[in-house]
Amino acid sequence: MTRFKLLTQLLTVSGFLFLPINNITFANPINPYPEKIKEALVKYNIDESKITSQKTIRDFRNKRRIFGYDTYIWFEDCKGYLQIVQHRFGRVDQIYTIGECKFPGIESF
Repeated sequence: MTRFKLLTQLLTVSGFLFLPINNITFANPINPYPEKIKEALVKYNIDESKITSQKTIRDFRNKRRIFGYDTYIWFEDCKGYLQIVQHRFGRVDQIYTIGECKFPGIESF
């Protein structure tokens, strides 16, 4: 009985050790085209020092091929976020804001 308990505990602990590694890898992928994000921020005169966080999500439409990237940017002085939608090769297809964040020349929803 003690061998069974020891084996069960060992398998449980080893399973938990690998679980966070897998979640971290897919939780917030690095955008492979950060220069296109920077160009969009410069184009619309958005102050990068006001950015509090940024998150990129890969867009899988057919579950195998990356269709594009959605980058969400939050700012310290407004509620809401800026979203930049990129093609899988980095081209910025759309940029808009959600919530109270407003920038001249950017559509807001």
